[in-house]
Amino acid sequence: MSNDQKKTAVILLLICSLLFSGCSSVFVKSGKLYSVNSASESDSRYMQIVVDEYSDVINGTLLYYDQINSVGLYTTRQIEDGNMLYYLYLLDDDGSHLLFSGANVYTEGYVDLSCDSVIFKEHNVENNSVTIYAADTQATRKLKLTDAFTDRTLVWCGDGRSIYYINSSNVLVHTDGENIQEVHTFDPSINVRRLFSMSTKNSVIFTASGTQGNVILYRLYLDTDEISTIDGNIGEFECSDALGLVVYTKSAGGHEQLYLYNTNTFLRTYLTTSDISKIALSTSGSYVAYATDITTDLPSQSIWLINTRGDTPAQLTANTTIQGSMVFTGPDTLLFTLSSPGDTSGESIYMIKKLHFTLGFADVKNRGGQE
Repeated sequence: MSNDQKKTAVILLLICSLLFSGCSSVFVKSGKLYSVNSASESDSRYMQIVVDEYSDVINGTLLYYDQINSVGLYTTRQIEDGNMLYYLYLLDDDGSHLLFSGANVYTEGYVDLSCDSVIFKEHNVENNSVTIYAADTQATRKLKLTDAFTDRTLVWCGDGRSIYYINSSNVLVHTDGENIQEVHTFDPSINVRRLFSMSTKNSVIFTASGTQGNVILYRLYLDTDEISTIDGNIGEFECSDALGLVVYTKSAGGHEQLYLYNTNTFLRTYLTTSDISKIALSTSGSYVAYATDITTDLPSQSIWLINTRGDTPAQLTANTTIQGSMVFTGPDTLLFTLSSPGDTSGESIYMIKKLHFTLGFADVKNRGGQE
């Protein structure tokens, strides 16, 4: 039997199992069929997943990936002459391209191909300061966008060739390295945690906490300087500027609820509840991937998929130790960094991997009555 015939047989087996069992969602890995979650009696649609092998393995840690333009940033490190050196790479369809290297750690990054812009944050280990720089994708120029900040948690986000960031006076600043504009002044009691520029909506999505410690998800309208509240008790959030969507987690009852917010219609959709630690929105906005912590003691996760209608989720991986974020690179591909124990030095090994899968749905009759 050829490989194509084997794959067809596996998919047919998967569909038949879904249609006739009516009690669990399944996925396929390494040619075997696994049951992954039980469905409630009211469920009528089940996601089916055929998981392929990992591909495009790269040694390094993913910093950023633009799923629309298929371009990203990642970093590696190695010891040379007794000194630790760090490397920043551009990742695109043609492969990896070294941009910069040095003794500073590359901790965050952003790419905008429409204006040939790469923006990244460097951490100076010696004086524990951070600085944000801009460059072009050929690394022919390097422009300092901010002075050195002694706070490593400098909050910022990319916006074309410019950035938004929170300065030491708790002011939201917009700059391209030459022109500086103070956009909004926050009360000193407000601690802004994360920013995301929605340039097509002329707004900034951000999370902030006050004196009570509750983290709130806000939207700042740049043309009016007005702020509206989206939701409270926020954990993680991810945005799609192109789709005008925000996916986020909200703490409730000791777990995290997963929601989708539409910035065009202002509608909020509840998706599911679990112990969620990481989230990613698909390129079409039709699916959300989320990672659940297996235990609080072990840094290992399982990855699940759910569509944005809130149907029954299905499991994609198990016992996956993810470092940092994960992102869709296509309708059926996830990209993330896996960590594993290294050599006897105790250093972890980080590998960026793509995971391909085949998605579909099978209708199952309501099990509350006769089938």
